[in-house]
Amino acid sequence: MEARYYEGEVHAFHAFIWRAAARRCWQEMFAFLAEAGRTSAADYGARPPVPLAHES
Repeated sequence: MEARYYEGEVHAFHAFIWRAAARRCWQEMFAFLAEAGRTSAADYGARPPVPLAHES
């Protein structure tokens, strides 16, 4: 079993995809699903995140 915590983030922060932590969360969820053999990010039409200007 694995648990991830995103310190300092608000409830449902993963919906705010412009936040770096939200994008990291989604990447980690898709990686978990792929590792479990359930699906891949491509099945959901996911694309790699585009860095925000201040993250470059």
